[in-house]
Amino acid sequence: MPGFTAMPDLSSQPQPDKLLLEPPYHLVVYGGGKTSVEVQCSHSPTLEFLAGYLKRYCKTNNQDVRRPPVVDIQLHQSMFGFGVSYDRLTLSVEGRNPDHLVSPMLILSIVEGVLGYESISGNGSSWTFRRNVGFK
Repeated sequence: MPGFTAMPDLSSQPQPDKLLLEPPYHLVVYGGGKTSVEVQCSHSPTLEFLAGYLKRYCKTNNQDVRRPPVVDIQLHQSMFGFGVSYDRLTLSVEGRNPDHLVSPMLILSIVEGVLGYESISGNGSSWTFRRNVGFK
């Protein structure tokens, strides 16, 4: 990138969970076939928003007396930094009703249309996004 001519001082850099709250934010969606979708993102609040939204509107399995959600929605903590931050969100229907499929389309629509990320590339099974402006 223009403007970066020297390696920064390591001791002056914030810990990862603080550093990643600043733009640019990077997000990748992987469509793992018909039973899973994975979202990796450098911005933990984006993943928390997606997980909260999807859990709120996820249908329940009415054929199971416990009525669990039809999709298992899991946030995964980052292995870096000292605070609680997430770098991955997984959606899975494996081991549940075989008639249920999980599609990345709702996630793609939210990422672009609601959260304002810009599409960088896509190939039919993975999509890459970037947001250069921070959230208020």
